[in-house]
Amino acid sequence: LQAQEELFPQDGSQTALHQARYHRDYRVIPAVVTVELYSADGEHDAPAGFRVSGHTGVRGESVVCAAVSSACYMAANTITEIVGVAADVSVSDGYMSVIVSGDDIPKAYAILAGLRLHMEQLAQQYPNQVKLKFSEVHQ
Repeated sequence: LQAQEELFPQDGSQTALHQARYHRDYRVIPAVVTVELYSADGEHDAPAGFRVSGHTGVRGESVVCAAVSSACYMAANTITEIVGVAADVSVSDGYMSVIVSGDDIPKAYAILAGLRLHMEQLAQQYPNQVKLKFSEVHQ
């Protein structure tokens, strides 16, 4: 108890040790990333987009969260910037949604199918951190 009081003084001031060891934001974020994969009108073989929400582990330090984020950003950027599909994209902290519609679905097929495969493998490897959902997008 004495050591704890020295680390965290009762008067609210921070000791040098506290400042050095705890200067980063170590708040633990909910440990699940939910990946919702959309298909066009119920056709599982016609991927039409995805939505990802949540974080895993300590903010900025989770390999799983980084793997999901990196794959999703690559898919979104490839669909919109390389293939040139005008997808409906929404991004904020811990959230990304990309929806492709109509005639553009076949253009984005390989990218979204690859993302689906990657997310399925991550969910299999990290079942407590990555949850998959499958939903329909009605065009």
